[in-house]
Amino acid sequence: MKKFIYFFVLTTSILVVFFAKNNFVRALSYLEIVVGQTEGMVLGENTSNFSNIWGYKVLMPGNQFNANSLSNLVITLDGESRAMENPFIFSKISSGAHTISVSKPAGWSVGYTLCYNETTCHTKRPIMENSVRVEAPAGGYADLWWHYFPPNITFGKIQGYKLDAQGNLFNEPGVTIIVDNEIFKNEVNPYSTTLVSGKYVVKSPVPNGYDVYHSVCQNCFNHPAGSYVKGSEVNVDVPAEGYVDLYWKYVSPQKSNIDFLPSSLNLTKLFAGDLFTEIYQGIPNIYAPEVLFENGIYKMWYGGGGADIKDRIHYAESVDGINWIKKGAVVEAPSPHFNANDPTVVKVGGKYYMYMTISESDLLDRIYLATSLDGLTWTMPIKVLEGGPYAWNSRYVARPTVIYDNGIFKMWYDTTSGTGYNYTVSSFDIGYATSNDGVNWQKHSIPVFNGYMAIDVKKYQSEYLMLIQGAWEGTHIATSPDGLNWNKKGIFVPVDSGDSTRVLGHITPFLFFDPSSGKPKAVYMGAGIPDGPNGYNRNGLYVYNLKVGDIEKYFSHKGSNFLPQNLVNSSSLKIETQPLSFSDGNWTYRVKWDRKLNRKASLYIGEYTSLTDIASQGETQFIAPAGTRVKIEFYSQPNKRGKLLARKYFNIELGE
Repeated sequence: MKKFIYFFVLTTSILVVFFAKNNFVRALSYLEIVVGQTEGMVLGENTSNFSNIWGYKVLMPGNQFNANSLSNLVITLDGESRAMENPFIFSKISSGAHTISVSKPAGWSVGYTLCYNETTCHTKRPIMENSVRVEAPAGGYADLWWHYFPPNITFGKIQGYKLDAQGNLFNEPGVTIIVDNEIFKNEVNPYSTTLVSGKYVVKSPVPNGYDVYHSVCQNCFNHPAGSYVKGSEVNVDVPAEGYVDLYWKYVSPQKSNIDFLPSSLNLTKLFAGDLFTEIYQGIPNIYAPEVLFENGIYKMWYGGGGADIKDRIHYAESVDGINWIKKGAVVEAPSPHFNANDPTVVKVGGKYYMYMTISESDLLDRIYLATSLDGLTWTMPIKVLEGGPYAWNSRYVARPTVIYDNGIFKMWYDTTSGTGYNYTVSSFDIGYATSNDGVNWQKHSIPVFNGYMAIDVKKYQSEYLMLIQGAWEGTHIATSPDGLNWNKKGIFVPVDSGDSTRVLGHITPFLFFDPSSGKPKAVYMGAGIPDGPNGYNRNGLYVYNLKVGDIEKYFSHKGSNFLPQNLVNSSSLKIETQPLSFSDGNWTYRVKWDRKLNRKASLYIGEYTSLTDIASQGETQFIAPAGTRVKIEFYSQPNKRGKLLARKYFNIELGE
């Protein structure tokens, strides 16, 4: 009886589905196969552990049922050729995962549509792959159609990223890209889909509390900040055998970085490549500047790609940091290697140490060292840093940035474990290493930063600063108390619609310090040449001049041994602030000062006076929410406010 009921339900459901499609011949074909497959079933056998996979091979466009032209194409189940019929059926197979694949005629394309325990999905856009993993449901079925496209139908891609305002991956749940009212196959980032070339409407959901922007680039990857347009819907035209690169940005007005941006943009172009060794495939391409100031002369080393497709390190001099005289290429890769680039230079004991990237083979970069007594004539580069021994830096070590601090060489460098071209920016790590002699290095066992490359690290006021290549986002900044634990602060030098470098944005930043004051003075960088064609490998050298406070605002909350500016009759007065702990969105802070001074003090948290007459204590602690602005003031008289001696502001961090 169970056999009869199973057979009746199975065949009836198939007949209902296909009679509904007004194709009696197709229904009979399906029924004939089912009858054959159900022969041999045991009476009373439990079928709940089994499943069925069935479907059609159809001709596109229009899902045409054409048994003559497609029936001889083989369908494979779990690596075994099992069917050539059309329609096909795999009956009474184990439930769970199975791999189904199909053959295709030369020059044809094939995709699939798949639904479970129903047959309504086959008018949707096929996923263009000839193999699929099917999770066959117990006691049910998977309905799988293969859609064949003849050679005269062309294809292209829609691809891109979902990003937040700072250029990081945006992976909020439910933010799935939609093409012509169909959701992408998976919620992945980056996303990509292959489809028939032509016009499409692409949409993004609008997450609560966010504004959505998009940037479109056909057959290119350029998405400068000025190219983004506000809107969650865009029309695209997918080119045959090409692609549409579509980036989405999700910006929360409550999380704006506007308070952290420099007061105004003043990016000045220095020079472009015009030497044989600076013109790559007919286009000027120079970048990765490194600048020192000695004896009234600015000295710059920088990388350049030449007409012979070979990278070299060049040298130039200037008396003002703006107008430069080139001296030509000074360092090349040792034979048999091809490219030398990304210089970082430190001077120790009268000797220049230049660390650089040498390409030993395609994408197999290593870090080398050359030395010089005059900055012009250099020794043959020797290898000082290999890949490994850790998995995360096993493939690629490059773009070093080195400082000499308290008798120790300290290096930060790019690295990845990806093979060949199979990596993304998000797979990059920043490694750290130290050396006593500049030649023999000891690597830190774990990466210190993730998701970025091409950085520059400096030490300033006991803090470490990291400038980060952000390309079309501009230049980012991060800070660290020890060079190991970093806090990314956002965009430092942005690219906006009024910036003529926005063709490509900013790459390979370098932070230059004023030799007289010891304070940050300028950011030198490579950037896209506005009068050149779009694309990579088309860069010139630029400088951004800093203003007072542009750097200091990023770590002013530390305040170690802060010396007030408005000091009267007490040059020894010092104020120190120290974060102690973070819990439930609040910081516990300690403020300390010279307790020998009998002064009146007031502590302001936000707009309100929280504590008064605290000077005699020497220190105090308070709790304040993340993001709060704090002010402490000291006055000249102990019992009542007199002349203001000192005022200190600092900002409570936005998180741990």
